[in-house]
Amino acid sequence: MGAITYSGLIDNWASSLGQKRLVITEKYLEQAIKDLSDGKQTFKKTIPVGCLINDI
Repeated sequence: MGAITYSGLIDNWASSLGQKRLVITEKYLEQAIKDLSDGKQTFKKTIPVGCLINDI
């Protein structure tokens, strides 16, 4: 059975609830996949920002 090696944000596009960056500077999921393919199997976790539900 597989192990969880990463949980959380894809990148840092959302800086806070309702706020977005113009430039993505951290690619968390991409780095976690690269680390795993390089044999680094440390668990990483980022805290999701959340989302707004506007005018349903």
